[in-house]
Amino acid sequence: MNKSNHRSPFAIVGRLIVLVKPMLPVMLAAIVMGVAGHFCATFITIFGGFGILRALGLASPLRSVGVAFACILVFALLRGILRYAEQASNHYIAFKLLALIRDKVFGALRRLTPAKLEGRDRGDLISLITADIEALEVFYAHTISPVCIAVLWAAGMTAFTAHWHILPALALLLGVAAACCLLFSWRGARRLQTIAAGLATVADGGTIRLPTDGFAGELADTVNRTSEQLRRRNEIIARRDDARTSWIAGVSHDVRTPLALILGWAEQLEQDTALPAAARQKACGIRTQSEKLRALIEDLNLTSKLEYGTQPLRKQEFAAGPLFRELVAQFCESPQAESCEVSLQQTAAAEQAKLCVDRALLERLLENLLGNSIRHNAAPVEIEVQTDVAGNRFCLTVADNGTGYPHAVLAALQGMPQNEQTPHILGLHVVEQIAAAHGGRVTFGQNAPNGAKATVWLPCAEKKAPVAFGQNVVK
Repeated sequence: MNKSNHRSPFAIVGRLIVLVKPMLPVMLAAIVMGVAGHFCATFITIFGGFGILRALGLASPLRSVGVAFACILVFALLRGILRYAEQASNHYIAFKLLALIRDKVFGALRRLTPAKLEGRDRGDLISLITADIEALEVFYAHTISPVCIAVLWAAGMTAFTAHWHILPALALLLGVAAACCLLFSWRGARRLQTIAAGLATVADGGTIRLPTDGFAGELADTVNRTSEQLRRRNEIIARRDDARTSWIAGVSHDVRTPLALILGWAEQLEQDTALPAAARQKACGIRTQSEKLRALIEDLNLTSKLEYGTQPLRKQEFAAGPLFRELVAQFCESPQAESCEVSLQQTAAAEQAKLCVDRALLERLLENLLGNSIRHNAAPVEIEVQTDVAGNRFCLTVADNGTGYPHAVLAALQGMPQNEQTPHILGLHVVEQIAAAHGGRVTFGQNAPNGAKATVWLPCAEKKAPVAFGQNVVK
């Protein structure tokens, strides 16, 4: 894993402050003038208060109101001069250091060979030399000296207040400390809330780009890299799934036409009385195996669509009793039913139950279960289809008297790890997918005393409450 080169804000600030060393005398002068200017601004108000006390005849350090006004005028003039000198010094330092940084950047670029810069956009280099370096002006002109001035001014005013009484000084210190704590806590909480919202977006599958400044910069950078990796991985998975679905659909489409011709010719040869019995028997085998191949291709195409959500569900409400009588009768008329006996038993509750299903998919589900019992058992096989209702669930059971499911098949159906020896269960997997698409589930097991048994649970359609005659319906 590649280690991040992201440095902490404190390390970056330390590196920037080191560059101030050649301009240290000017920086100290700016700090001194800034502290003096802030004291002048503060004492303008203090002298005003002393003047009011003297005008009211109360005790005051000043001898008269005129002295108070004179002090206010002098300090106001000094405040303006000191403020201008402080800002001039700070900007002088900032522009000198920006020139120094640009010189170092150009020196680093000269040492790089053209091969090192190949592939880098010119806009990135121009932004580095101009805009990015220009942004440091705020740090050098409006950050270093103001912070020092604030600390020294707070200490001086605390000492001045303590000269009169210790309690106001302590209150001032506590107020400054509380304000700093609240400020940092508020900024930290906002940054953590932003990161939490970003994590929620990533959990929902979205892509984010959080700012990486501040004390939580490393955490935000990690979240950004995680989001980008997930985005790329999702794109790869989506492209792979689209390619797989397109390939299966294309193969299915390309195979259907020649397979239909094979089925047609095999059926003609099977019914041609001029051919020997052995040749007609071989044609029957070709037709049977071609029908299996067609069913396999249809299952492969259907399971791909169900897995990736591209199979539309055309749900309609049906009465369960008539629906399953029709589906079972339709299967009994198909060639597959020639080697089996199918019986249907429905309870009274199942006869009256309502199902909201896709009829074509439900027909495919029943056909796969019945066909599985026929293909994997010797003829004749007896298959019993039962329907019942338990609570708000409709229960469909398909059981036979054959050899039952092999243990390897049951293990694969129960989600055991698969390997090269795992048996083919595509048809039963389609049954699981169709049930899941309707909000149901399937269980597979052995029938007693012998045979296989599959139970499908589907949700019953919600019953609509009848409206009594004359009842008002509020919309």
